[in-house]
Amino acid sequence: MASQFWEAIFLWQFQALIAGRKGAGLLQKQSGFQNFEKNFSTESQIFVPSRHLAIDQLPSMVPDTKTRILQTALSQYNENGVYNPHGEQVTARSIAAALKMSDGNLRYHFPTREDILRGLYDQFSDRLNLITNDIPLGKADWKAWLQGFGQVYELMYAYRFLFRDVVGIMQHQPELNVHFTFLKKERRKMFGQMLQTLQYQGYLRPEPGKGQFERLYEQLQLHADFWVANAALSSEEHSNDRCLHATVQTFSLFAPYLSVIGLDKWQQALDEVLPV
Repeated sequence: MASQFWEAIFLWQFQALIAGRKGAGLLQKQSGFQNFEKNFSTESQIFVPSRHLAIDQLPSMVPDTKTRILQTALSQYNENGVYNPHGEQVTARSIAAALKMSDGNLRYHFPTREDILRGLYDQFSDRLNLITNDIPLGKADWKAWLQGFGQVYELMYAYRFLFRDVVGIMQHQPELNVHFTFLKKERRKMFGQMLQTLQYQGYLRPEPGKGQFERLYEQLQLHADFWVANAALSSEEHSNDRCLHATVQTFSLFAPYLSVIGLDKWQQALDEVLPV
């Protein structure tokens, strides 16, 4: 009983410290810093520049209960899926059991499984914003684009259950469906800006036929949305370079439309990025 009392006092003081730092502007909620922890998955990690470090990456800082719940849920969902009638079901009880906590304690933080899914999706969305904001779209830098989208694909793989079970999740989670649709529109804008940049720098040939670039957008979107599911059906699932391979495959869709100089720059970037 005494240990629980002092634990409650510690948590209260820690939350007060966080609130004070937020008030001082040291944490930026709009960028998702309040949810960002160093080891977001036990199976996959992504490189994030040091200026993206958050409060819970400081030395000797222990992840809070919510973070631990989300980490464990992420691992179980990645392993078993969300809607898997023929396999092991991920439930609040299974997550609580893995953490050796009571079901009631878990439900205090996340009353329903849907709340856990929303928490994981918010983590993914926040981290995605951090990465995409650093991709230089105004300059045709193939290497920077490959590296930036490589980080995006690493993040997608870290939260791969979202993309394996995307149809079921979006059907059962209308809120997430709205935001997921918004993210797709934003990614389309990114591809559009890349196309404009390539045209401006002379790396792109004129549109070969009416509506061809529109079809290119759709191809890029399809590959970006479903490469994770495709990897799960092949040996790429356990390949160390699966994300790099998928990134190169996505950007290779630009190749037939590139000018001579654009194709040369593309090949140079591949030579630098791909392992020998």
